[in-house]
Amino acid sequence: MSLSLIVYLKFTWDNARGEKSLAWPTAPGRITQSRIQVIEYEYSVGGRVYRNRNVDLQIRDSHERGAMRAFVNSYPVGKAMTAHYDPQNPGYAF
Repeated sequence: MSLSLIVYLKFTWDNARGEKSLAWPTAPGRITQSRIQVIEYEYSVGGRVYRNRNVDLQIRDSHERGAMRAFVNSYPVGKAMTAHYDPQNPGYAF
């Protein structure tokens, strides 16, 4: 299987999960780490705190540092955000 096909399949699968997550419940959260390599956030559901590192694949794979830096700068540490979490697995969110 070629690398291009693997990347395409991963992107398609991530995209489908991202769209599905729009119907999931939400929880308030905040950004805890903001670097080009990772944007980490935390949120709580049912009194339990979760941490996640999901980042938009299109931005993460971009070769243009300016676009990546602008994306990261829009999520500074401490910024409030909304996590869409999987009701079957609250530790999984977008």
